[in-house]
Amino acid sequence: MLWSFILHFYQPPNQDKRMVTQIVNECYRPLVQGLLRAQKGKLSINIAGTLTEQLARYGYHEVLNGLRRLAKRGSVEFLGSAKYHAFLPLLPAAEVRRQIMLNNRVNRHYFGNAYRPKCFFSPEIAFSARLAKEVRNEGFASMLVDEVGYNGTLQAVPHDRLFALPRLADFALVPRSRRLSEYFGQAYARSLTTLNPYLEAEFSGKKYMASAIDGETFGHHRPGMEKVLYAMLRRHAEKLVTVSELVACAREREEREFLPCTWSSDPEAVRNGIPYQRWNHPDNPIHRMQWDFTRLALREIGKLDPKKPATKKARRELDAGLNSCHYWWASARPWWSLEMLERGAWHLHETLAHHPDVSSASKRHARKLYDTIIHQGFDWQRTGYVRKLNEMAEPWRTVPLRVRTPAHWFNQIVLEFESEMRQAARNLEYEKAAMWRDAVIRLRKGFDVYDVVHAVDQLHAVRTIPAAESFLTRKKHPKFAQEHYLPVGAKVLERERRKLEKGRG
Repeated sequence: MLWSFILHFYQPPNQDKRMVTQIVNECYRPLVQGLLRAQKGKLSINIAGTLTEQLARYGYHEVLNGLRRLAKRGSVEFLGSAKYHAFLPLLPAAEVRRQIMLNNRVNRHYFGNAYRPKCFFSPEIAFSARLAKEVRNEGFASMLVDEVGYNGTLQAVPHDRLFALPRLADFALVPRSRRLSEYFGQAYARSLTTLNPYLEAEFSGKKYMASAIDGETFGHHRPGMEKVLYAMLRRHAEKLVTVSELVACAREREEREFLPCTWSSDPEAVRNGIPYQRWNHPDNPIHRMQWDFTRLALREIGKLDPKKPATKKARRELDAGLNSCHYWWASARPWWSLEMLERGAWHLHETLAHHPDVSSASKRHARKLYDTIIHQGFDWQRTGYVRKLNEMAEPWRTVPLRVRTPAHWFNQIVLEFESEMRQAARNLEYEKAAMWRDAVIRLRKGFDVYDVVHAVDQLHAVRTIPAAESFLTRKKHPKFAQEHYLPVGAKVLERERRKLEKGRG
């Protein structure tokens, strides 16, 4: 079994220096130092060029030098990407090529010949067939795609082969496993003792797997998880390969279409043809204005003399303004930030506002779009529409699990949580045990309607349900579980038991 473990490093182009310093101290510096000390295991790393420049600008050359050393000794493989983390499937081909070119230029400047990417990491692992063709034309041999693109469902993609689009047989698609990635991204396992059973079950019967998460997970988002990473590198070194090594070893290749998707696309949205709902939802007027603004800026910049200093300055504003963050934070499904909304709109405004060759009409149009986006954002926040949008996106979240599921199945879920809680406590992972305990309490009280990530979704990430002994047939019930069960009538219990026995027969 071969496994590619991918880390994605990125900070927005307008990130505050203090925040960059904090993340360097919590994550980048100790992580690079820890990887340099490690003697086993391989990783693939994507670092956006805008972050590379920020690290150099603020004097964190030890991080850049450490990454270069790791790549030269073969412990790390760099992946290609877009310099400013642009959402590539929605951009014209020329802009895709430009973002890739800018990323290659800055990373080659700082990493030298250690930067030789063969695989492409599209920001947000955003995928479309058109984008795949552009990436292949830029000289890449493969790119990552989320597993949901296989058929619009999760955990359906076979892991005994890689994939290629029809008529692009020489360009490999490497599917990312969500569940394998979330073991680390959500920090469900805080020790190798806990992690190994999950990994062994996940690897069983499979030949090729890839996981990809934000590099900032280790030490910044999830303090202490870097220790799990180092232990994993030692324990599973024989399985870990770079993405290009995985592609070279995987001779089995299936040609098939993949659906447009991202690494966070909801499966139902993918099947319904709205794969980019967090960046361009058809029912989101702010998204429509953002993309109108983007097209205006691209159209006007294309009319200007590229040799003029004013055009070069405007072009830099536009490059930065194409970062995916302000579209994502405008989704309100559930993520929302007026600050990020304004930053992105201001980049696009400044692209056109000061160039002497941009017409007055276009400048007025740009100012109107900026003002309207900000006004709409304040209106949404002031009126509570942000919360309403979130509820409209997933109306089932407004109904507690205890109401929308049969009592006997709710009790089975309680048993699953109780099992995970006890296992975590046995492994001395008390923080994790408390998380599962509190999840049960919130479910029983109906407070799960306030969860950003639903507790049962977290549970699904670490186990296949049902895994615990059936509520319907077990003779002895744990005391903690009994305290949080819903009442089940004798007739219902007997009926469900008969169904279960019939199903087994």
